[in-house]
Amino acid sequence: MSEHNELGKQGEEIATKYLLKLGYKVLDVNWRAGRNEIDIIAKDKDFLVIIEVKSRGSDTFMEPEEAVTREKQQSLIRAANAYIFRKNIMLETRFDIISIIHNKNETRVNHLKTLFIPGLGQAEGIVAIFAIEKFQIPGTKFQTNPKNEIQNPKPF
Repeated sequence: MSEHNELGKQGEEIATKYLLKLGYKVLDVNWRAGRNEIDIIAKDKDFLVIIEVKSRGSDTFMEPEEAVTREKQQSLIRAANAYIFRKNIMLETRFDIISIIHNKNETRVNHLKTLFIPGLGQAEGIVAIFAIEKFQIPGTKFQTNPKNEIQNPKPF
């Protein structure tokens, strides 16, 4: 497996453990509908949560969550619609991103809840960050990234 794919797999494992620790019920991992894939599908109280996991070795060039483009958002929406239809889900749906920086010096997890809301205004969604939760893996150095604080969020 390539280093890039291995980092992505590790990131999804870190994200899954993080969600379970918070009390989420993980329903599916790497669920596919044709070419569209959802990294993690979970239940948080009365919400179905569609989660895109973005992992990087560093944030030198961009934060991992900045890689979630309009096209990726549309792909997630299509896959979520298929999942909801096939599983006959009757819950409100939320789209989150879990951003992970993982290297030998640190593991940093940022959970961006309700990052975009499909159907409001434009078909690709509107950025609406309600909360960012930061999580530290025990035994690693935690660094706060000021770019992730809630400030005038910009659309993708």
